[in-house]
Amino acid sequence: GTSFRGWPDVLGLLESLNSSATAFRATEQDCLLGLVAVLLHSVPGLEQQKGSQAALRAYARAGQLRVRAAGVEHLDCRWNEMVNHAMFAHYPLLLGGDNRLTQSCPPNTPRIFVYETGDIADRPLSCART
Repeated sequence: GTSFRGWPDVLGLLESLNSSATAFRATEQDCLLGLVAVLLHSVPGLEQQKGSQAALRAYARAGQLRVRAAGVEHLDCRWNEMVNHAMFAHYPLLLGGDNRLTQSCPPNTPRIFVYETGDIADRPLSCART
């Protein structure tokens, strides 16, 4: 995403440092919530560079890892005080995991139709960051 402009290629670093299952497990053991934060920060870049399916896989993996860390999440001051969680709050909405988008509208309510979506529908996370 744009939060990494001018920084090293975070996606490249994430891939090279975790190129094998053994390396990925070592990163998990070293700093599980740090890995979750990096994965979440990388989702828009993955979407832009590798497509929506890669972004969904990274988001799902971050969710799985976060569930594993649920028992200690409240103890990690870096996760709680230094990670900007608001940056990730819209991910479920744009990645299709928000139930509000799959439910039918109540009868007689206004509806908004968008016909030309362009990049918004194709890659909503990276579009939101540019």
